[in-house]
Amino acid sequence: KVERLESQLSAKDREIATITRTEAKAKAGFKAQIDKLQQERDEFQRMVIGNQQVRTQQIHEMKKKEKEYIKLQVF
Repeated sequence: KVERLESQLSAKDREIATITRTEAKAKAGFKAQIDKLQQERDEFQRMVIGNQQVRTQQIHEMKKKEKEYIKLQVF
């Protein structure tokens, strides 16, 4: 009976080791996926900021040209 219990204990130890390795692999995969998604998010955020800056510059240029146009109409 003791040998059977020791055998079962050994089998459970192997099962725990297998599950622990599987869990570690899954965690590593999730970490890599999270890192990739964060990099993509950062890239999109930089693009949004860049687009906002371009838009702000275009609005500024448009207002400047409108003022010049108004000045030309006065004369």
